[in-house]
Amino acid sequence: MEKENREVPKYLLEKKNMTLSVVFITLFSILFLLIYSPFSSTTWFNLLRTKSLIHTVLFYIIAISILTMSKILMYNLQKRIVITKKLYVIWLFLELIAISISYASYTMAIVRPEKGVFIVIMGKALYCIATMLAIPYVIFAFYSVIRSQKEELQMLRHRRAQRGAGYNEKQLVNLCDNNKVTKMTISLDSLYYLESKENYVKIHYENRGEIQHYMIRCKTKDIEESLAGTTMIRCHRSFIINVTKIKLLKDYKVNNYVILKHPDIKPIPVSKTYYAEIIKAISTDEKIES
Repeated sequence: MEKENREVPKYLLEKKNMTLSVVFITLFSILFLLIYSPFSSTTWFNLLRTKSLIHTVLFYIIAISILTMSKILMYNLQKRIVITKKLYVIWLFLELIAISISYASYTMAIVRPEKGVFIVIMGKALYCIATMLAIPYVIFAFYSVIRSQKEELQMLRHRRAQRGAGYNEKQLVNLCDNNKVTKMTISLDSLYYLESKENYVKIHYENRGEIQHYMIRCKTKDIEESLAGTTMIRCHRSFIINVTKIKLLKDYKVNNYVILKHPDIKPIPVSKTYYAEIIKAISTDEKIES
């Protein structure tokens, strides 16, 4: 439990959210620049004067490149180790330092001020860039925490509903994380499909008629092995489906996919590798379209 509390909320490390954070920081910093630059007599960046605009665009390319490389490195690192809150904060601080050093160096190159002012420029850069980065990161952190807490609350409600339904142990499956700790106990009857999401597995299940989601940090292969002998079968490298929830099997020359019984679930692809296994698993009274 202590390790779990130290870990960064999972949605902060999603590829989609990392990309959005870079885009949001870029847009927010442009707004900040438009507001801040008229009140500063020492800044060279500007979006209105042609020469300053060229330098501003060049520096933005440098800064965005640093942020992008940072996110790529963090994304790959989190596949190997757990990114704790402490490590995440240190990482963001290093991003700040790297961009500030780049700004100070760029300023020294184009303005050519007197020697010894690098530290002064660096100090001002730290202040401004910290403001530009802090607000977007805080917004994304709140979003991630709220989303994770919503998942946990939905899971707790589902557990209570399962107890009330009187499920016994034979009707339930345990889903574990990379540390073999059970993170979710769920009935096969409410489980629709699992989706591979980077180094997480996203569980899609039904609760009170609605499809809910829960993410577990684990390998898809491990969770597939734990579900061996159940109605959960892999249909694609990124998907494991509950064959009892299949409504239709669409069989086309180019793409095959299954439609599950719940109307809110989009069609799920079936790769050629697993197609024969899916056909075999479907009972003869299932409706199949070709």
